[in-house]
This record gives sequence, C-alpha cells and structure tokens, in this order.
Amino acid sequence: MLVILENIHKHSKDKNSTLILDQYSSHITEKIKDESKKKNIHLIYVPVGQTGKFQPLDVGINGPLKSSAKRLWKIERIADIENMLKHKGDIGDLKAPNMNDGIRHLLIAIKKVINKQIIIKSFNKALNFNLNVNI
Repeated sequence: MLVILENIHKHSKDKNSTLILDQYSSHITEKIKDESKKKNIHLIYVPVGQTGKFQPLDVGINGPLKSSAKRLWKIERIADIENMLKHKGDIGDLKAPNMNDGIRHLLIAIKKVINKQIIIKSFNKALNFNLNVNI
C-alpha cells in the first residue's frame, strides 16, 4: 500500500487526489491513513460487503486478475517444490516469493485474463446499461 500511495503522489505531483479502497486490513491501518494525509491523498472506504455494488470494475477486472495471478503463483510454487524433492533438496531452501514474483505473475495474468470483452462487460455493469462498443 505504501508503494501505491507513493506512485499516486508522484503522479498527482502533490495535488489533492482520492483513492477508493475496500476495507481489507492493509488498507485501513493508521500508518496508511497517516501516509495518505502526508501525500494529499483522500481515502474513501467502500462499506464492508458492498464492493460489488460500489466498485463493479474491481469485481469484474481485478477479481479475475488476482485469481489468475494467485493460480500462477501456486502452480509455480508446486513446481518448485516438486523439483526440489526430485533432486533430493531441502524444501526449507526454497526462496520465499518476493514483490518481483508478484509483479511477474500479475503481468502474465493481465495478458491471459484482461481482454476487450471483460472490460466492456465490467463497464456495462458499472454503468448499469449496455455499452455497445466495437474496438
């Protein structure tokens, strides 16, 4: 979250900005709230259980994207463990996943999951009408 706040701050050039978040535990810490104030970022929290209603693009785009990235991480992790066992290595020697791994998985997932149809479908839900777009 601190990286996200820093990127917003750089992009907004210290002007007031707003970030809409769900109430996931890492989004609501005092450290995040304090840091957002320092960076002129106003935080708006979606009520618990209302993400689908108030953030349909989060549900329609980010949900499938996150699921795909998690699936890629699990597949890679299982392959690493199987490879370690095959070569009679110690599973404790496996490297812990890091931010680079997460970004790599997200980039792969973007290419696999995000397409014209999913974006149009998500916007249609968000706007509550049928957006007819030929791209």
